[in-house]
Amino acid sequence: MSEHLLFYIVVTISLVATVVICIGGSTKISSIKTTKQTTQKQAHMPTEYSVNGYLDDSVRAPNNTVYLYDEIYPFYNETDPSKYIYVVDQTTVDETRKKLINFIWKTDTLPSTLPTKIENNIVDPEFSDLTNLRRINKITVSMEYGIESTVYYFVPKKSVDKLIIYHEGHDYNGFYARKDLIQYFLNNGYSIAAFSMPCYAKNFSVPIIDMPDFGKIIIASHVELYLLDSDNLSFLKFFFEPVNETLNYLTSKYKYSGIYMIGLSGGGWTTTVYSAIDPRIKKSYPIAGSYPFYLRAGTSRDLGDIEQFLPSLYRIANYLDLYVLGAYGSERSQMQIINKYDNCCYGGVKYKTYEKIIQDSLSRIGPGIFSVFEDDSLKEHGISISAMDTIRDDLLK
Repeated sequence: MSEHLLFYIVVTISLVATVVICIGGSTKISSIKTTKQTTQKQAHMPTEYSVNGYLDDSVRAPNNTVYLYDEIYPFYNETDPSKYIYVVDQTTVDETRKKLINFIWKTDTLPSTLPTKIENNIVDPEFSDLTNLRRINKITVSMEYGIESTVYYFVPKKSVDKLIIYHEGHDYNGFYARKDLIQYFLNNGYSIAAFSMPCYAKNFSVPIIDMPDFGKIIIASHVELYLLDSDNLSFLKFFFEPVNETLNYLTSKYKYSGIYMIGLSGGGWTTTVYSAIDPRIKKSYPIAGSYPFYLRAGTSRDLGDIEQFLPSLYRIANYLDLYVLGAYGSERSQMQIINKYDNCCYGGVKYKTYEKIIQDSLSRIGPGIFSVFEDDSLKEHGISISAMDTIRDDLLK
């Protein structure tokens, strides 16, 4: 049994065994929660909303506990984030980016490959009522094992010659779920390249793959992509290759005065990692996308899927390093958006333990701005009008 598969099995069994069966785009989910043993360290976790020392996922209402949303539990202040930032100068910036690229693509530089297919001026009834829309181009990125990513490129009639890359998270409607955001930034003159997560929405294909080590497997969700991981192929490529190829194509065809990236949830995670790798992204806005590992301790609601806690990736650059890399550089910045009362994940005010420390680290290295916008207007996992207004105002600076 390979090391990769063993890790995947152990993590899955020890946390939450989730069976996801996707049939024709519909999803049935059944979960079995395993019993966890209390340890001395777990005893530090808040008992007001814990089970055997672990935070209970079912407790989500803001008034159930101050520690979920309004205050920082003392346990999280036991870690000094400044001790775990390893990107400290231009040399470590360059070396870490190179290692990340090599880990994902098995090359030392970002690939210059282009999308497989471009279809100009397509008609999609779902977006027929958008205003200030000149056309939609459909971009197809083909990858290993027949896995494809469909990207929509929205071109405004009145343009400011700036590009927004928007990446949706784990919504089975993909970027269709964020029509309001697409319209909002079209109204402001931005071109928008819209992405969905692997195996979601138009990326849903359910390939059957005969693997030498495992036999025939079905890739019915993005989590199962991990089974394709090998010495020659990182499963993370399926998350980032569509963004890189699309950006290669668009920058070869159009001249933008600025390129920016916004993502929600899993798309927020994609935004965090990709903006750390590719300095073409000048400003990035990951929304409800991640917390450093020390802030995920004891709570499965902030753990995320396997791409969020893959040890071999985060030993190259942990989340604190990724935040620094995403913001570092001339005219570059990263603004995290935290939904304070998020009913899914990455909410509350825990970001206050690292926000200033990240900016202080940037100040020692060179140019770059890191900040966090705490959005208390939304009590769900999404993007509010307040967040969109905040992004628009920041883009105008």
